[in-house]
Amino acid sequence: MFFKSQKTFHPTHPVQKAFNERQVDMVVSTLCPESIVDDEAYVSMIFAANPRLTVASRSTLSRAVTSRFKRHQLRVRTSLKDMDVCHVNSDMWTSTANDACGSFVVSFISSGWELETCVLRCCIVEGRHTALAIAAFLL
Repeated sequence: MFFKSQKTFHPTHPVQKAFNERQVDMVVSTLCPESIVDDEAYVSMIFAANPRLTVASRSTLSRAVTSRFKRHQLRVRTSLKDMDVCHVNSDMWTSTANDACGSFVVSFISSGWELETCVLRCCIVEGRHTALAIAAFLL
């Protein structure tokens, strides 16, 4: 018995577009490296789930993550534009991989009386945790 080869979805196909968004969600929420799309096991898992799906390239995924971050940043800036009062918090810790990490978070009450919390920055902080290094991280 011969199997008919299925063509992959066009990049603009709704199923492919939804899958691409879920790939970005996974990278953002799990903090996994964008190189996951080059992993043979990951690609074969996606193929097993739906052979018509195409895994995004690392550069495409990187651009999508950056684009999502810029949209998030614009949304936060717009929300904070007319804010009279907000709470800002920062934290630094050492990851299980022994990396020095830092975060910068803002919380406020929206005009609809909902508590909003936004991560403005979360990254690895290089060097010693001097006042100058912490100030550079926050700015």
